[in-house]
Amino acid sequence: MGVSWEVNIRPGAQHARTRSPRRGKALGVATQIIVSALLPLVSLAGARPRGTNTSTPPTSSSASSPLSGIVDDMYNAEYAKAHRLVESWVKTHPADFRAWNYLAEAMMDREMLREHLFNGAAFMQSGAVFRQRREPLPPGFRQLLSEVFDRAQRLEETRLRQNPKDQEALYWLGATYSGRTEFDFILLRSYLAAYHEGKQSLRDNERLLKLNPNFTDAYFVIGLAKYSIGMLPWYERLIASLAGAHGSIPQGVADLERVSQHGHYVREDARVALVAVYERQKNPSRALSLLRQIGRAYPENYLAPLEAARIEEKAGNWRTAAQTYDAVVAKFVDGEKLSSRIPEAEILYRGGHAHERSGELLKALDFYNQASRLPSKSIYIYRSDFAAAQLDRQMNRLPEARSKYQIVASALPDSDIGKQARDALRSIN
Repeated sequence: MGVSWEVNIRPGAQHARTRSPRRGKALGVATQIIVSALLPLVSLAGARPRGTNTSTPPTSSSASSPLSGIVDDMYNAEYAKAHRLVESWVKTHPADFRAWNYLAEAMMDREMLREHLFNGAAFMQSGAVFRQRREPLPPGFRQLLSEVFDRAQRLEETRLRQNPKDQEALYWLGATYSGRTEFDFILLRSYLAAYHEGKQSLRDNERLLKLNPNFTDAYFVIGLAKYSIGMLPWYERLIASLAGAHGSIPQGVADLERVSQHGHYVREDARVALVAVYERQKNPSRALSLLRQIGRAYPENYLAPLEAARIEEKAGNWRTAAQTYDAVVAKFVDGEKLSSRIPEAEILYRGGHAHERSGELLKALDFYNQASRLPSKSIYIYRSDFAAAQLDRQMNRLPEARSKYQIVASALPDSDIGKQARDALRSIN
Protein backbone atom coordinates (compact mmCIF):
# COMPACT_ATOMS: atom_id res chain seq x y z
CA MET A 1 0.00 0.00 0.00
CA GLY A 2 2.94 2.31 0.54
CA VAL A 3 1.33 4.35 3.30
CA SER A 4 3.71 6.54 5.28
CA TRP A 5 2.65 6.77 8.91
CA GLU A 6 5.24 9.04 10.43
CA VAL A 7 3.19 11.39 12.58
CA ASN A 8 4.42 11.61 16.14
CA ILE A 9 1.57 10.94 18.53
CA ARG A 10 2.05 11.52 22.22
CA PRO A 11 1.99 8.22 24.08
CA GLY A 12 -0.93 7.74 26.40
CA ALA A 13 -3.77 5.55 27.34
CA GLN A 14 -6.19 4.76 24.57
CA HIS A 15 -9.45 6.64 24.78
CA ALA A 16 -11.97 4.67 26.81
CA ARG A 17 -15.13 4.54 24.72
CA THR A 18 -18.34 4.83 26.67
CA ARG A 19 -20.45 1.68 26.63
CA SER A 20 -23.97 1.46 27.93
CA PRO A 21 -24.92 -1.08 30.60
CA ARG A 22 -27.20 -3.97 29.76
CA ARG A 23 -30.50 -2.79 28.34
CA GLY A 24 -32.18 -6.11 27.65
CA LYS A 25 -33.08 -8.06 24.57
CA ALA A 26 -34.98 -5.21 22.94
CA LEU A 27 -31.81 -3.15 22.58
CA GLY A 28 -29.99 -6.05 20.97
CA VAL A 29 -32.75 -6.55 18.41
CA ALA A 30 -33.03 -2.80 17.86
CA THR A 31 -29.29 -2.58 17.29
CA GLN A 32 -29.44 -5.18 14.53
CA ILE A 33 -32.37 -3.38 12.94
CA ILE A 34 -30.71 0.03 13.11
CA VAL A 35 -27.43 -1.27 11.71
CA SER A 36 -29.21 -2.93 8.79
CA ALA A 37 -31.05 0.32 8.14
CA LEU A 38 -27.78 2.20 7.71
CA LEU A 39 -26.73 -0.01 4.80
CA PRO A 40 -28.02 1.92 1.76
CA LEU A 41 -26.73 5.25 3.04
CA VAL A 42 -23.02 4.48 2.68
CA SER A 43 -21.75 5.35 -0.80
CA LEU A 44 -18.70 6.32 -2.80
CA ALA A 45 -17.32 9.01 -0.52
CA GLY A 46 -18.65 7.88 2.84
CA ALA A 47 -20.43 9.97 5.43
CA ARG A 48 -17.68 12.16 6.72
CA PRO A 49 -16.95 15.75 7.77
CA ARG A 50 -15.11 17.86 5.22
CA GLY A 51 -15.18 21.21 3.55
CA THR A 52 -15.05 24.75 4.84
CA ASN A 53 -17.86 25.95 7.08
CA THR A 54 -18.83 29.59 6.98
CA SER A 55 -22.08 29.27 8.91
CA THR A 56 -20.20 29.71 12.17
CA PRO A 57 -17.08 31.80 12.80
CA PRO A 58 -13.98 29.61 12.33
CA THR A 59 -11.09 29.72 14.71
CA SER A 60 -7.92 31.41 13.64
CA SER A 61 -6.22 28.06 13.02
CA SER A 62 -8.96 26.76 10.74
CA ALA A 63 -9.35 30.07 8.95
CA SER A 64 -5.70 30.35 7.98
CA SER A 65 -4.92 26.69 7.30
CA PRO A 66 -4.57 25.10 3.87
CA LEU A 67 -6.98 22.37 4.92
CA SER A 68 -9.55 23.40 2.34
CA GLY A 69 -7.09 22.43 -0.39
CA ILE A 70 -6.50 19.11 1.33
CA VAL A 71 -10.25 18.52 1.40
CA ASP A 72 -10.40 19.19 -2.34
CA ASP A 73 -7.69 16.55 -2.80
CA MET A 74 -9.84 14.07 -0.87
CA TYR A 75 -12.89 14.82 -2.98
CA ASN A 76 -10.77 14.45 -6.11
CA ALA A 77 -9.74 10.98 -4.89
CA GLU A 78 -6.14 12.15 -4.44
CA TYR A 79 -5.92 10.26 -1.17
CA ALA A 80 -2.17 9.74 -1.05
CA LYS A 81 -1.54 13.44 -1.69
CA ALA A 82 -4.11 14.48 0.93
CA HIS A 83 -2.60 12.06 3.42
CA ARG A 84 0.88 13.44 2.88
CA LEU A 85 -0.21 17.08 3.19
CA VAL A 86 -2.38 16.68 6.29
CA GLU A 87 0.30 14.55 7.93
CA SER A 88 2.75 17.39 7.41
CA TRP A 89 0.22 19.93 8.73
CA VAL A 90 -0.43 18.18 12.06
CA LYS A 91 3.30 17.96 12.74
CA THR A 92 3.45 21.75 12.88
CA HIS A 93 -0.11 22.32 14.15
CA PRO A 94 -0.61 19.53 16.71
CA ALA A 95 -3.56 21.28 18.41
CA ASP A 96 -5.69 21.40 15.23
CA PHE A 97 -8.37 18.78 15.93
CA ARG A 98 -9.97 19.37 12.55
CA ALA A 99 -6.72 18.28 10.90
CA TRP A 100 -6.47 15.15 13.07
CA ASN A 101 -9.93 14.17 11.84
CA TYR A 102 -8.82 14.69 8.26
CA LEU A 103 -5.74 12.58 8.87
CA ALA A 104 -7.93 9.74 10.12
CA GLU A 105 -10.15 10.07 7.05
CA ALA A 106 -7.17 10.08 4.70
CA MET A 107 -5.87 6.90 6.33
CA MET A 108 -9.23 5.18 6.00
CA ASP A 109 -9.68 6.41 2.43
CA ARG A 110 -6.41 4.82 1.35
CA GLU A 111 -7.29 1.52 2.97
CA MET A 112 -10.80 1.54 1.51
CA LEU A 113 -9.32 2.22 -1.92
CA ARG A 114 -6.91 -0.69 -1.50
CA GLU A 115 -9.82 -2.95 -0.58
CA HIS A 116 -12.01 -1.76 -3.51
CA LEU A 117 -14.64 -0.41 -1.11
CA PHE A 118 -15.34 2.83 -2.97
CA ASN A 119 -18.09 1.08 -4.87
CA GLY A 120 -21.78 1.21 -4.09
CA ALA A 121 -22.06 -2.54 -4.74
CA ALA A 122 -19.85 -3.16 -1.69
CA PHE A 123 -22.66 -1.82 0.49
CA MET A 124 -25.53 -3.84 -0.92
CA GLN A 125 -27.02 -6.73 1.05
CA SER A 126 -24.42 -9.23 -0.18
CA GLY A 127 -21.62 -6.67 -0.43
CA ALA A 128 -18.18 -6.81 1.12
CA VAL A 129 -18.97 -4.65 4.15
CA PHE A 130 -21.53 -7.18 5.36
CA ARG A 131 -19.17 -10.14 5.08
CA GLN A 132 -16.42 -11.17 7.45
CA ARG A 133 -12.99 -9.87 6.53
CA ARG A 134 -10.94 -12.35 4.53
CA GLU A 135 -7.63 -10.75 5.37
CA PRO A 136 -6.39 -8.65 8.28
CA LEU A 137 -5.83 -4.94 8.14
CA PRO A 138 -2.23 -3.86 7.45
CA PRO A 139 0.04 -4.33 10.48
CA GLY A 140 -0.21 -1.39 12.85
CA PHE A 141 -3.06 0.28 10.96
CA ARG A 142 -5.77 -0.18 13.56
CA GLN A 143 -3.61 0.96 16.47
CA LEU A 144 -2.33 4.05 14.69
CA LEU A 145 -5.78 5.04 13.45
CA SER A 146 -7.15 4.68 16.98
CA GLU A 147 -4.37 6.92 18.26
CA VAL A 148 -5.23 9.57 15.65
CA PHE A 149 -8.89 9.48 16.68
CA ASP A 150 -7.88 9.60 20.34
CA ARG A 151 -5.68 12.63 19.71
CA ALA A 152 -8.53 14.49 18.03
CA GLN A 153 -10.97 13.56 20.76
CA ARG A 154 -8.69 14.66 23.60
CA LEU A 155 -8.27 18.06 21.94
CA GLU A 156 -12.01 18.47 21.39
CA GLU A 157 -12.92 17.40 24.91
CA THR A 158 -10.30 19.74 26.37
CA ARG A 159 -11.85 22.65 24.49
CA LEU A 160 -15.31 21.65 25.69
CA ARG A 161 -14.16 21.48 29.31
CA GLN A 162 -12.95 25.05 28.92
CA ASN A 163 -16.20 26.11 27.25
CA PRO A 164 -19.09 23.60 27.10
CA LYS A 165 -20.77 25.79 24.47
CA ASP A 166 -17.84 25.75 22.05
CA GLN A 167 -19.74 24.94 18.85
CA GLU A 168 -16.70 24.15 16.73
CA ALA A 169 -15.29 21.71 19.28
CA LEU A 170 -18.69 20.07 19.73
CA TYR A 171 -19.17 19.67 16.00
CA TRP A 172 -15.78 18.05 15.54
CA LEU A 173 -16.29 15.79 18.54
CA GLY A 174 -19.35 14.47 16.76
CA ALA A 175 -17.25 14.16 13.61
CA THR A 176 -14.69 12.07 15.46
CA TYR A 177 -17.41 9.70 16.62
CA SER A 178 -18.67 9.58 13.02
CA GLY A 179 -15.18 8.63 11.87
CA ARG A 180 -14.99 5.89 14.47
CA THR A 181 -18.39 4.67 13.28
CA GLU A 182 -17.13 4.49 9.73
CA PHE A 183 -14.05 2.54 10.76
CA ASP A 184 -16.03 0.09 12.90
CA PHE A 185 -18.71 -0.39 10.27
CA ILE A 186 -16.76 -0.55 7.01
CA LEU A 187 -13.29 -1.81 7.88
CA LEU A 188 -13.70 -3.74 11.14
CA ARG A 189 -17.24 -5.03 10.40
CA SER A 190 -17.94 -4.49 14.10
CA TYR A 191 -21.54 -3.41 13.83
CA LEU A 192 -22.41 -3.16 17.50
CA ALA A 193 -19.41 -0.88 18.10
CA ALA A 194 -20.50 1.20 15.10
CA TYR A 195 -23.96 1.54 16.59
CA HIS A 196 -22.61 2.91 19.88
CA GLU A 197 -20.22 5.36 18.19
CA GLY A 198 -22.93 6.53 15.80
CA LYS A 199 -25.35 7.07 18.65
CA GLN A 200 -22.82 9.31 20.40
CA SER A 201 -22.28 11.30 17.21
CA LEU A 202 -26.03 11.78 16.95
CA ARG A 203 -26.21 13.06 20.53
CA ASP A 204 -23.41 15.56 19.92
CA ASN A 205 -25.12 16.92 16.82
CA GLU A 206 -28.46 17.18 18.60
CA ARG A 207 -26.74 19.07 21.42
CA LEU A 208 -25.13 21.37 18.86
CA LEU A 209 -28.47 22.24 17.29
CA LYS A 210 -29.84 23.17 20.70
CA LEU A 211 -26.98 25.66 20.99
CA ASN A 212 -27.32 26.90 17.43
CA PRO A 213 -30.31 25.79 15.29
CA ASN A 214 -28.64 27.42 12.28
CA PHE A 215 -25.58 25.17 12.34
CA THR A 216 -26.67 23.51 9.12
CA ASP A 217 -24.07 20.76 8.98
CA ALA A 218 -25.39 19.19 12.19
CA TYR A 219 -28.50 18.17 10.27
CA PHE A 220 -26.40 15.74 8.23
CA VAL A 221 -25.99 13.06 10.91
CA ILE A 222 -29.49 13.75 12.22
CA GLY A 223 -30.96 13.44 8.73
CA LEU A 224 -29.17 10.15 8.15
CA ALA A 225 -30.55 8.79 11.40
CA LYS A 226 -34.11 9.95 10.69
CA TYR A 227 -34.09 8.43 7.23
CA SER A 228 -32.42 5.18 8.28
CA ILE A 229 -34.91 4.50 11.04
CA GLY A 230 -37.86 5.85 9.07
CA MET A 231 -37.44 3.41 6.21
CA LEU A 232 -37.81 0.39 8.51
CA PRO A 233 -41.10 -1.56 8.62
CA TRP A 234 -43.45 -0.28 11.32
CA TYR A 235 -42.84 -3.20 13.66
CA GLU A 236 -39.07 -2.73 13.45
CA ARG A 237 -39.47 1.00 14.04
CA LEU A 238 -41.43 0.11 17.16
CA ILE A 239 -38.60 -2.09 18.40
CA ALA A 240 -36.04 0.59 17.54
CA SER A 241 -38.03 3.14 19.49
CA LEU A 242 -37.46 1.06 22.62
CA ALA A 243 -33.78 1.96 22.23
CA GLY A 244 -34.71 5.62 21.84
CA ALA A 245 -34.33 5.68 18.04
CA HIS A 246 -37.04 7.49 16.06
CA GLY A 247 -37.17 8.39 12.41
CA SER A 248 -39.07 9.77 9.45
CA ILE A 249 -38.22 9.33 5.78
CA PRO A 250 -39.57 12.75 4.66
CA GLN A 251 -37.86 14.59 7.53
CA GLY A 252 -34.61 12.73 6.96
CA VAL A 253 -34.58 13.51 3.24
CA ALA A 254 -35.46 17.15 3.95
CA ASP A 255 -32.56 17.43 6.39
CA LEU A 256 -30.13 15.92 3.89
CA GLU A 257 -31.37 18.17 1.09
CA ARG A 258 -31.00 21.19 3.37
CA VAL A 259 -27.37 20.30 4.04
CA SER A 260 -26.72 19.53 0.35
CA GLN A 261 -27.85 23.07 -0.51
CA HIS A 262 -26.65 25.15 2.43
CA GLY A 263 -24.08 23.08 4.33
CA HIS A 264 -20.36 23.67 4.30
CA TYR A 265 -18.40 20.95 6.08
CA VAL A 266 -20.59 18.18 4.69
CA ARG A 267 -22.44 19.67 1.73
CA GLU A 268 -20.87 17.24 -0.74
CA ASP A 269 -21.31 14.33 1.64
CA ALA A 270 -25.01 15.10 1.91
CA ARG A 271 -25.20 14.93 -1.87
CA VAL A 272 -23.44 11.58 -1.79
CA ALA A 273 -25.90 10.27 0.80
CA LEU A 274 -28.79 11.55 -1.32
CA VAL A 275 -27.45 9.58 -4.28
CA ALA A 276 -28.01 6.43 -2.21
CA VAL A 277 -31.39 7.67 -0.98
CA TYR A 278 -32.67 8.53 -4.46
CA GLU A 279 -31.40 5.24 -5.85
CA ARG A 280 -33.23 3.34 -3.11
CA GLN A 281 -36.35 5.36 -3.86
CA LYS A 282 -36.07 4.22 -7.50
CA ASN A 283 -35.30 7.72 -8.71
CA PRO A 284 -32.09 7.15 -10.69
CA SER A 285 -32.42 10.42 -12.62
CA ARG A 286 -32.01 12.48 -9.43
CA ALA A 287 -29.16 10.26 -8.27
CA LEU A 288 -27.39 10.67 -11.60
CA SER A 289 -27.96 14.43 -11.54
CA LEU A 290 -26.19 14.69 -8.18
CA LEU A 291 -23.33 12.52 -9.39
CA ARG A 292 -22.89 14.82 -12.38
CA GLN A 293 -22.75 17.81 -10.01
CA ILE A 294 -20.08 16.10 -7.94
CA GLY A 295 -18.16 15.19 -11.08
CA ARG A 296 -18.20 18.78 -12.33
CA ALA A 297 -17.09 20.14 -8.96
CA TYR A 298 -14.29 17.57 -8.60
CA PRO A 299 -13.21 16.56 -12.12
CA GLU A 300 -10.33 14.38 -10.90
CA ASN A 301 -12.69 12.16 -8.93
CA TYR A 302 -13.11 9.01 -11.02
CA LEU A 303 -15.47 7.50 -8.43
CA ALA A 304 -18.44 9.68 -9.38
CA PRO A 305 -18.62 8.51 -13.02
CA LEU A 306 -18.04 4.92 -11.92
CA GLU A 307 -21.03 5.16 -9.60
CA ALA A 308 -23.03 6.73 -12.43
CA ALA A 309 -22.12 3.78 -14.65
CA ARG A 310 -23.18 1.33 -11.94
CA ILE A 311 -26.58 3.02 -11.64
CA GLU A 312 -27.02 2.92 -15.42
CA GLU A 313 -26.17 -0.80 -15.37
CA LYS A 314 -28.72 -1.42 -12.65
CA ALA A 315 -31.33 0.31 -14.81
CA GLY A 316 -30.36 -1.85 -17.81
CA ASN A 317 -28.84 1.08 -19.71
CA TRP A 318 -25.75 -0.86 -20.74
CA ARG A 319 -24.89 1.30 -23.73
CA THR A 320 -24.92 4.47 -21.63
CA ALA A 321 -22.85 2.70 -18.99
CA ALA A 322 -20.35 1.59 -21.63
CA GLN A 323 -20.01 5.16 -22.90
CA THR A 324 -19.33 6.33 -19.35
CA TYR A 325 -16.62 3.70 -18.94
CA ASP A 326 -15.09 4.77 -22.26
CA ALA A 327 -14.73 8.31 -20.91
CA VAL A 328 -13.28 7.07 -17.61
CA VAL A 329 -10.77 4.83 -19.41
CA ALA A 330 -9.70 7.64 -21.72
CA LYS A 331 -9.20 10.15 -18.92
CA PHE A 332 -7.99 8.09 -15.98
CA VAL A 333 -6.62 4.78 -17.29
CA ASP A 334 -4.99 5.94 -20.52
CA GLY A 335 -4.46 9.46 -19.21
CA GLU A 336 -2.80 8.41 -15.92
CA LYS A 337 -0.76 5.40 -16.94
CA LEU A 338 -0.13 3.04 -14.01
CA SER A 339 -1.23 5.61 -11.44
CA SER A 340 -1.42 4.01 -8.00
CA ARG A 341 -4.63 5.89 -7.25
CA ILE A 342 -6.57 4.49 -10.21
CA PRO A 343 -7.96 0.91 -10.01
CA GLU A 344 -7.27 0.35 -13.68
CA ALA A 345 -8.04 -3.37 -13.79
CA GLU A 346 -11.42 -2.91 -12.12
CA ILE A 347 -12.38 -0.06 -14.46
CA LEU A 348 -11.36 -2.03 -17.56
CA TYR A 349 -13.16 -5.16 -16.39
CA ARG A 350 -16.37 -3.30 -15.63
CA GLY A 351 -16.12 -1.40 -18.92
CA GLY A 352 -15.56 -4.64 -20.81
CA HIS A 353 -18.60 -6.18 -19.15
CA ALA A 354 -20.76 -3.18 -20.10
CA HIS A 355 -19.63 -3.42 -23.74
CA GLU A 356 -20.27 -7.15 -23.71
CA ARG A 357 -23.80 -6.64 -22.41
CA SER A 358 -24.26 -4.00 -25.14
CA GLY A 359 -23.35 -6.57 -27.77
CA GLU A 360 -20.01 -4.90 -28.60
CA LEU A 361 -17.91 -8.01 -28.21
CA LEU A 362 -14.73 -6.80 -29.89
CA LYS A 363 -14.70 -3.65 -27.77
CA ALA A 364 -15.29 -5.77 -24.69
CA LEU A 365 -12.45 -8.09 -25.63
CA ASP A 366 -10.17 -5.10 -26.11
CA PHE A 367 -10.90 -3.87 -22.58
CA TYR A 368 -10.41 -7.33 -21.07
CA ASN A 369 -7.10 -7.81 -22.87
CA GLN A 370 -5.92 -4.36 -21.84
CA ALA A 371 -6.61 -5.29 -18.22
CA SER A 372 -4.76 -8.60 -18.54
CA ARG A 373 -1.60 -6.79 -19.63
CA LEU A 374 -1.43 -4.68 -16.46
CA PRO A 375 1.56 -5.40 -14.16
CA SER A 376 -0.39 -6.37 -11.05
CA LYS A 377 -2.17 -9.30 -9.45
CA SER A 378 -5.57 -7.72 -9.01
CA ILE A 379 -8.50 -10.12 -8.97
CA TYR A 380 -9.99 -8.01 -11.75
CA ILE A 381 -7.12 -9.00 -14.03
CA TYR A 382 -8.02 -12.65 -13.65
CA ARG A 383 -11.69 -11.89 -14.04
CA SER A 384 -10.78 -10.09 -17.25
CA ASP A 385 -8.71 -13.06 -18.41
CA PHE A 386 -11.63 -15.41 -17.79
CA ALA A 387 -14.14 -13.10 -19.50
CA ALA A 388 -11.79 -12.72 -22.48
CA ALA A 389 -11.39 -16.49 -22.67
CA GLN A 390 -15.16 -16.89 -22.73
CA LEU A 391 -15.42 -14.44 -25.64
CA ASP A 392 -12.50 -16.08 -27.48
CA ARG A 393 -14.25 -19.40 -27.12
CA GLN A 394 -17.50 -17.90 -28.37
CA MET A 395 -15.62 -16.59 -31.41
CA ASN A 396 -14.02 -20.01 -31.94
CA ARG A 397 -10.55 -18.68 -31.09
CA LEU A 398 -9.71 -21.77 -29.06
CA PRO A 399 -5.91 -21.36 -28.71
CA GLU A 400 -6.38 -17.90 -27.20
CA ALA A 401 -9.16 -19.20 -24.95
CA ARG A 402 -7.02 -22.12 -23.69
CA SER A 403 -4.14 -19.80 -22.88
CA LYS A 404 -6.31 -17.47 -20.80
CA TYR A 405 -8.17 -20.26 -19.05
CA GLN A 406 -4.82 -21.74 -18.08
CA ILE A 407 -3.63 -18.43 -16.61
CA VAL A 408 -6.70 -18.23 -14.39
CA ALA A 409 -6.64 -21.90 -13.39
CA SER A 410 -2.96 -21.69 -12.43
CA ALA A 411 -3.18 -18.36 -10.57
CA LEU A 412 -6.39 -19.08 -8.62
CA PRO A 413 -6.65 -22.88 -8.40
CA ASP A 414 -8.91 -22.99 -5.33
CA SER A 415 -11.26 -20.16 -6.26
CA ASP A 416 -14.61 -20.48 -7.98
CA ILE A 417 -13.29 -18.76 -11.08
CA GLY A 418 -10.24 -21.04 -11.10
CA LYS A 419 -12.46 -24.12 -10.96
CA GLN A 420 -14.60 -22.73 -13.79
CA ALA A 421 -11.45 -22.20 -15.84
CA ARG A 422 -10.38 -25.81 -15.28
CA ASP A 423 -13.82 -27.06 -16.27
CA ALA A 424 -13.66 -24.97 -19.43
CA LEU A 425 -10.22 -26.38 -20.30
CA ARG A 426 -11.49 -29.94 -19.97
CA SER A 427 -14.50 -29.21 -22.15
CA ILE A 428 -12.49 -27.77 -25.06
CA ASN A 429 -9.52 -30.20 -24.95
